[in-house]
Amino acid sequence: MTTANHTIRQKIARLQAGGKPRVLDLFAGCGGISLGFAAAGFTVSAAVEFDPEAAASHGRNFHDGDPAHSQARDITKTRPDELGMV
Repeated sequence: MTTANHTIRQKIARLQAGGKPRVLDLFAGCGGISLGFAAAGFTVSAAVEFDPEAAASHGRNFHDGDPAHSQARDITKTRPDELGMV
């Protein structure tokens, strides 16, 4: 089984076990789209926002101010492994 197939099977198994679908919010601002996803039952796993104040606000709104989720990021320079999504 390829790594991609294994990853997909893990995600499907997590959902079948009752886990919430996860979302990555790009160009997140303070989290308007994240708010909608959260209200629809999704988990906001991470966000990418370039503006430092908006990124800090998003971190407070959706990740209890966790510094790892509150820093501004440049989407053209951010690798997936830097987002802390598992």
